[in-house]
Amino acid sequence: MTREARLSAAGLLWLAVFALLYTIGERLDLWPAPALGTKWHDADLWAGLSFGVALLAALVAGGSREPLR
Repeated sequence: MTREARLSAAGLLWLAVFALLYTIGERLDLWPAPALGTKWHDADLWAGLSFGVALLAALVAGGSREPLR
């Protein structure tokens, strides 16, 4: 696996862990409530999913420059 692929995977994992922890904290009322009338509709999860799909597309489109071992 190339260095760029490892960094991308680590970044995606970090984003997923952050989104999961933030969502759990929100459900347990550990974070302050947003202002009245604000509707986020799990924006953190949607942002993480969008980033993950874009990252996967970039990695697949880039192809493999070295064989897997």
